[in-house]
Amino acid sequence: MRAHPPPRDRDTRLRKRRTVRGWACGVALVCILCSLAPARATAHDPERYWTLNTALLVELHLYEPSSGDPLDPAQAGAASRKLTGEVFDSPDFQQMLLWFPNRETSYLLDLASGDACAYPRADLAGNPTPGAHPVEPPAGSGERLGSFFTQPDGSLAFSTPSADLLVRPAPELVGELPRAEIEARLPGFASKVAAYEPSAAALTTLRTIATPTEIVAFFGTWCTACREELPALAKTLDAAHNPHLSLRMVGVDEYLAEPHELLIALEVSDVPTILVRQEGVELGRIVDAPRRSVEAHLAELLAADPRR
Repeated sequence: MRAHPPPRDRDTRLRKRRTVRGWACGVALVCILCSLAPARATAHDPERYWTLNTALLVELHLYEPSSGDPLDPAQAGAASRKLTGEVFDSPDFQQMLLWFPNRETSYLLDLASGDACAYPRADLAGNPTPGAHPVEPPAGSGERLGSFFTQPDGSLAFSTPSADLLVRPAPELVGELPRAEIEARLPGFASKVAAYEPSAAALTTLRTIATPTEIVAFFGTWCTACREELPALAKTLDAAHNPHLSLRMVGVDEYLAEPHELLIALEVSDVPTILVRQEGVELGRIVDAPRRSVEAHLAELLAADPRR
């Protein structure tokens, strides 16, 4: 059996994640501490970058005026759709940027003042397009919408004339999951798939694979690297258009303990881990950061197989 890299020590793994434990108490504590913190640096300081908070997501519930009788309570205020977006933290954790991939407006929550502001996409100096993390803080002062509040379950909420917004813990996806469910429940996944452009050279190699090949990707919703590599892998296989390449995606909990049997059987001790298998035999694996890109590393592993 091929020797695999030894598991990383627990402290190293913990640095890769943000836990949702103690979320309700944590929000209250952050708000108290932020009110006592020193004044923030200017919004235009290029050294201040915002980073993705994998422990949280934001839901936007859009409302449209009813087309029927405005006095009919059954028709008034009916929700038209729900969007899910990502949350970015400022370096001092005093502000949160709420970003939706398909909207021209982003929102900023100031945890010290309790203010909620709206920003047009053009005001985001480091526009958080897929794969462009971290981002710079928004320019200008934005449009103040009012104040947000903390709900009994610890989530943050505020409203605009046309929508309600809710910041809450992101769900932890564990076990083998169909792609449609991951796209629906993991913020930003679908938009990152759409935006990623695999290298032409790697796709040329992947299109020549004639042996049925199973690619098993282990990821964590709490893992920042997984948020980038998993959509890139999915887009690579989409673009390859090779029916001999199949993808299975397996969510792992933040303790790297579940799904226990699968992790033990395949000797997975870190995420992201991408296994490449043919006829039940492992050809190789990509652990943590790939060489150059996920598609180039995948093509390299398969190109070395004489059976292709």
